Amino acid sequence: TITGTGFNDRSVVGVRPPLAGKPAGFYLVFGKFEDAWKPSAGGTSAARKVVEQKWVLAAENHAVIGGAAAGAVELRPDGSF
Repeated sequence: TITGTGFNDRSVVGVRPPLAGKPAGFYLVFGKFEDAWKPSAGGTSAARKVVEQKWVLAAENHAVIGGAAAGAVELRPDGSF
């Protein structure tokens, strides 16, 4: 079980549908990443081996992305998950 706290910066909003203009949460990814994994650092998709990915976001937006079946995890109002 993975838990977290302090993720309650409501100023971070989506810029594309389906969450454009709404708090978009964040992706929680488990995998193996090379040192230069970021595209901005020249990393390619081959540098990121994703094992599992979840989208942590407010419960009121779960249905918009397809719910738990699509990887939605609840980000509570206090910033915990």
